[in-house]
Amino acid sequence: EFCWICLGPWEPHGSSWYNCNRFNEDDAKKARDDQERSRAGLQRYLHYYKRYHNHHESLRLE
Repeated sequence: EFCWICLGPWEPHGSSWYNCNRFNEDDAKKARDDQERSRAGLQRYLHYYKRYHNHHESLRLE
């Protein structure tokens, strides 16, 4: 389990349910970098998938 607000593990939050006041700039930067890397990977995948799909459709129409 993890906290959706700070994107960290839930364990250090203890019993403060739905009330995250923790902020760590280094952790936030790492989370943003990981998110950006994931987004770039998805964009790359979609680029090649669209090419593959269009090629496949072209062959089907011949």
